[in-house]
Amino acid sequence: YLIVVGSFVSASAFAGESGHSHMSAGNTTDDRTELKLPAPLKVKQKAMMRKHLGTVGELTGLVAEGDLKGAGKMARQRLGWTPVEAEQCSKVSKMSGEDDFMTFGMALHKQADAFADAAEKGDASAALSELSLLIVKCNACHERFRH
Repeated sequence: YLIVVGSFVSASAFAGESGHSHMSAGNTTDDRTELKLPAPLKVKQKAMMRKHLGTVGELTGLVAEGDLKGAGKMARQRLGWTPVEAEQCSKVSKMSGEDDFMTFGMALHKQADAFADAAEKGDASAALSELSLLIVKCNACHERFRH
């Protein structure tokens, strides 16, 4: 479950049963599932994730500036659920043998579309809530998987 407070969302539901991150202070092991991929694909995927994170930063800036329509357009173009994203998520899922990766990837990209919908309507409060959920979806995947 998610706890929504104003425009902020608690990701405790994605942090494991203890409510703490897999890499909390004192924990010396990384018990996330390793995505077993060829090294070149790992490099490409990490670059793509950094690009996604950069986009989230740009989206935050656009919302802060009041450019909701620009933020919505950017989110849909760069992060939305498209056949290209479906193919990329499916490729990683199949190559790694981790079916859940597709589920997490689809959730992230569809959440970007939900953010875009709210932003394009000009609803700043709803857009911020959807952006918060987008970040939660990013973190949920990183809590589950590693390279």
